[in-house]
Amino acid sequence: MKTLSLPHLFGRTLVVLSFLLVSDAVTSENLHAQEPKTAKSGFTPKVEEAIKTFQTAYLSLLAEAKHKSQLEQAEKLLAETNDNTHWTNYSAATKLLRDHREKAAVPLLLQYMLVHTQRSSRHVMIPEYIRTIEILSGRKFAVENLQAPDLAESMTPQILQWWIENEKTLAVEPDAMAEVELAVYVDNLLSEARSLGEFTRSRPERETYGVTSQTVIYNLLRKSETLQRLDGKVAPKILPLVIAASDDQPVFPYEAAWILSELARVGEEKNIRQIAMNETQDPAIRLACWLALYRAGSTYPTSEILQLFEKETDFERRLILLVSMRWGGKDCLSTLLTAMEDSNFEVATAAACATVVFQAQEALPKIEKLLMVDRESPLYLYNALAEFKTHEARLILKRLLAVALDGGANRQHLSRLLDAFQSAWGFVSYNRPSTDDDLIVKARMGMEFAEEAIRKRERERTQTRANLESVETQVKLAEKILELRQTEYRRLSALLGDEVVTAEVVQEAKRELDQSRTEVETKKQQWVDAQARVELLKKN
Repeated sequence: MKTLSLPHLFGRTLVVLSFLLVSDAVTSENLHAQEPKTAKSGFTPKVEEAIKTFQTAYLSLLAEAKHKSQLEQAEKLLAETNDNTHWTNYSAATKLLRDHREKAAVPLLLQYMLVHTQRSSRHVMIPEYIRTIEILSGRKFAVENLQAPDLAESMTPQILQWWIENEKTLAVEPDAMAEVELAVYVDNLLSEARSLGEFTRSRPERETYGVTSQTVIYNLLRKSETLQRLDGKVAPKILPLVIAASDDQPVFPYEAAWILSELARVGEEKNIRQIAMNETQDPAIRLACWLALYRAGSTYPTSEILQLFEKETDFERRLILLVSMRWGGKDCLSTLLTAMEDSNFEVATAAACATVVFQAQEALPKIEKLLMVDRESPLYLYNALAEFKTHEARLILKRLLAVALDGGANRQHLSRLLDAFQSAWGFVSYNRPSTDDDLIVKARMGMEFAEEAIRKRERERTQTRANLESVETQVKLAEKILELRQTEYRRLSALLGDEVVTAEVVQEAKRELDQSRTEVETKKQQWVDAQARVELLKKN
């Protein structure tokens, strides 16, 4: 019996596998009765015909477009989109098309919806094309079964039908859209703002100060260069639609505040202010309007925000109002100090952290009282104490650390408390503790550091007070000398008239008098500086 070599066996195996694969493909193709694909494009003639249809429509509309160069740039980006080096081109293209609204963009996107079914990221690209078409046209555009095995074949009749039904009446300028189309346009604007601003939250009753402060301070006020530019001509039509779409929502409509701020910049400030002042309006909408006006550049509406807070019972909105009060000036301080006594720890934390902006020393004992009870997440209060940058705040952190080391309140958060303590006291710990024992050792080292810092501070205070007393004595002595020089100058001036003394003697007395005056001013300035150092040490 002849023995086959390994290469012969491998070759026969490949032949058999190839036969099986071909047979399976033929069987599968027969089962699904698919239209044959051309070798050149990988698409069936039906899909190729649709691509040509959209390409022809695009070129026809391109000839009369106002933003021809931007369209051609977007077309180039889409054509160069691949699965590796240029896979994000599609995103830059859709942004260009949204910023420069042209009807030609619609068939261009329809064309690449089919072409890019061959891309590995089609699950990201095609929804983005659909969303952009909806934003441009204000018309709903849904495609069924985006997970179909042969997506181009499946989509072709759907998008052809949509194009046939909409081509003749399509308007891409918002001021030319019907109200129902504007509503779709507004929904997409709000969706875009929600995404760009990262306005994604949990249920409002579960909000925390941490989430709210991040959203209000950083996300809400962040300017987005990618949000569509709004046209002042259509702004009066859009405003009521934004309000209607945002009214009576389960969570606060931050995205509406973004859109409203853009509308305020293009002429709707007066109307938005009227909505904000309307007491019959939904409180969430009123607050969104006030924040939108502030985001658009208006002065923070302190009195109006305080009035809203006084009547507000919704937990999420109370947090938002308190967080925003950091921009309201010291007129907000009384409300913040009162809110620090709220039974809800998140509300009290929001109020406490806002007082840091005003360096309100009255808040410090209230923060200490809040932290003398074990809390679930006191990190923001630790940080607030560190940010006060005063001696009293540092002493509070020292007392809290001592209690925690004795097993009392904040023991479970000892690591975070130590971080704030180190920041406040300037205690540098290069190696982060890896065990509980290491943590306790570091904390005790921090306490020793603070004790030495207190002793050093007391020595400095003693020396500074002594210096102040010395300068005060020098000022009094200089003033006494000045008084004597003034008397002597007057005496010699009188004798000069009687020709008892010479003019040179009087001039010398005048020079000495001027020197005494300079000496007094110098000593007084030294006294002011010494007194300032004493006051600075009291705070720091």
